[in-house]
Amino acid sequence: MMPTAPCHLAQGLMATIMVAWPAAVRAQDEAGPVTPDAPAAAAEPDEPDETIYVEDQAVLRARAEVGLSLRELGYERKTVRHGREIYVNEDPWKPQVLVDDDGWMLVRRAPPSFGKPDLPGIWSGPLGYLVCLAAPTSCIHIGGWIVTKRRLQWQEYAVVEQSRDSMERYQEAVIARNLRLRTGEELPALLEALWERGEHPAGGPPLPTPAARRAALLDLWATRTCNEWGDEVREVVRLYLQYEVQASTTPFTAEEIAAANARRSCEQELVIEGL
Repeated sequence: MMPTAPCHLAQGLMATIMVAWPAAVRAQDEAGPVTPDAPAAAAEPDEPDETIYVEDQAVLRARAEVGLSLRELGYERKTVRHGREIYVNEDPWKPQVLVDDDGWMLVRRAPPSFGKPDLPGIWSGPLGYLVCLAAPTSCIHIGGWIVTKRRLQWQEYAVVEQSRDSMERYQEAVIARNLRLRTGEELPALLEALWERGEHPAGGPPLPTPAARRAALLDLWATRTCNEWGDEVREVVRLYLQYEVQASTTPFTAEEIAAANARRSCEQELVIEGL
């Protein structure tokens, strides 16, 4: 019997190894032992391009909790699009859930989708897509289009109830992050633009005189909301009034501070040292 092509190939490889191996061993003996190269100096780590602040980490954790609560209802994150996480259910007729970067949720009817049909045996795997070539309509899933409005509302209610607590924590984390951004960056820039250049904080006409600018600053302090976020904004404004305006050549008068306290919306009074 004549040897087949694979047998010829195997015999050729074995002959090559038997010839090349002794030569390789002799070459290694003549070259001497191989000494390892000196370890390269450890490269200094690059400075990070950006910093993830505590508030951002809190937002990420809270958003992950929302995903876990939806998973208990059979949802999985499918994709992220334009800052929105899109969750789909293992049952195609159940509604989709969108979780936005700004802290809100949208529950909507599941749109039609294209995918392999639900078939048994080997067709349940990738081979199932071959069915789509023969019968394309069998791979079109109409999703929630045929679900009645009442049945869809029950599913929406289940999603809202399941994720209520985690969504509240997520929204609080987003508010806290946005507040830190406002009080740490946006608000100081706004105060500086108002006091030094006379730019109206609400986009109104310019404020040319120091008296008009002081009045706008006091109005900004007196009209904040009476909650923890308003308290933080008022404190940033108060510090600016104390250390920037009051240290200038045109500081507040006692009458201006008294008038601001008289029309304030919250209990906390404005106290400026030296008045």
